Amino acid sequence: KHIIYTIKEEMAKKTPLSQIAILYRTNQGPRQLIAALMAYNIPFYMQDAVPNLFDHWISKNIIDYMHLAMGDRKRSTFLRVMNRPKRYISREYLTESQVSFDDLLEKVKDKPWLYEYVEDFKEDLRIMKNMTPLMAINYIRKSVGYNAYLAEYARFRKIQEEEFTQVLEELQESAKGYDTYEAWFDHIKEYTEELNRQSKENQKEKENVSVHDNLFLNRRDLSGSLLHPTPSLMSTVAGHLSRKERQRAILTAGKQVRPNIGCHYWYTNPIY
Repeated sequence: KHIIYTIKEEMAKKTPLSQIAILYRTNQGPRQLIAALMAYNIPFYMQDAVPNLFDHWISKNIIDYMHLAMGDRKRSTFLRVMNRPKRYISREYLTESQVSFDDLLEKVKDKPWLYEYVEDFKEDLRIMKNMTPLMAINYIRKSVGYNAYLAEYARFRKIQEEEFTQVLEELQESAKGYDTYEAWFDHIKEYTEELNRQSKENQKEKENVSVHDNLFLNRRDLSGSLLHPTPSLMSTVAGHLSRKERQRAILTAGKQVRPNIGCHYWYTNPIY
């Protein structure tokens, strides 16, 4: 919010957007910032591609749960999450393109322990039906048991569990302020379309830009990466630079590109 507020202040002072840059540590860092810039209709340009949070398999699992809560019964949707966490439901029970819980319960009635898993799954989806997206993510994580599933998966794959929980935390942050699944899904669609548009523009820039239009900060120049001086620059300075070195890097970049400008810069954490 502070970054957005400061940018709006500079815009009110008629500061050209080409004099504003935001540095972030990794290409996963600016997800929430991108959403905020879009919400406030502030035009921006990203030098580097940013992975789409909603393309992550964990995000897709959470969204699948929400679709099921809304009444989606497609076999493909059901298959992706029916054993996340483990419910020991065999895909052999799902013989139709649409899943019926009543039919499934009938097929497993001779196995009381499995019958209970299926009943609980059905009840969880019923409870989630009228939740907000944020409430649903919390419910999926804690009551449904998705956190425990990820912890077990991380141990099995020998992966840091924090890598997975960070995705869930970013999803929760994204879902704040949305009252319905439909509203959040609309936001996801707009966000994805903007990332795709930025990706296409970046590709055009790479195809058309000439060497002297770019400034490279190589290992001799603070071990940085490409800074592209286009309007509303959003770029990454690579390597482990100190705060003072990063400040000098962006100021040097701005001065070499346009000698008479003053650069505005912010430092952001990996999670906003």
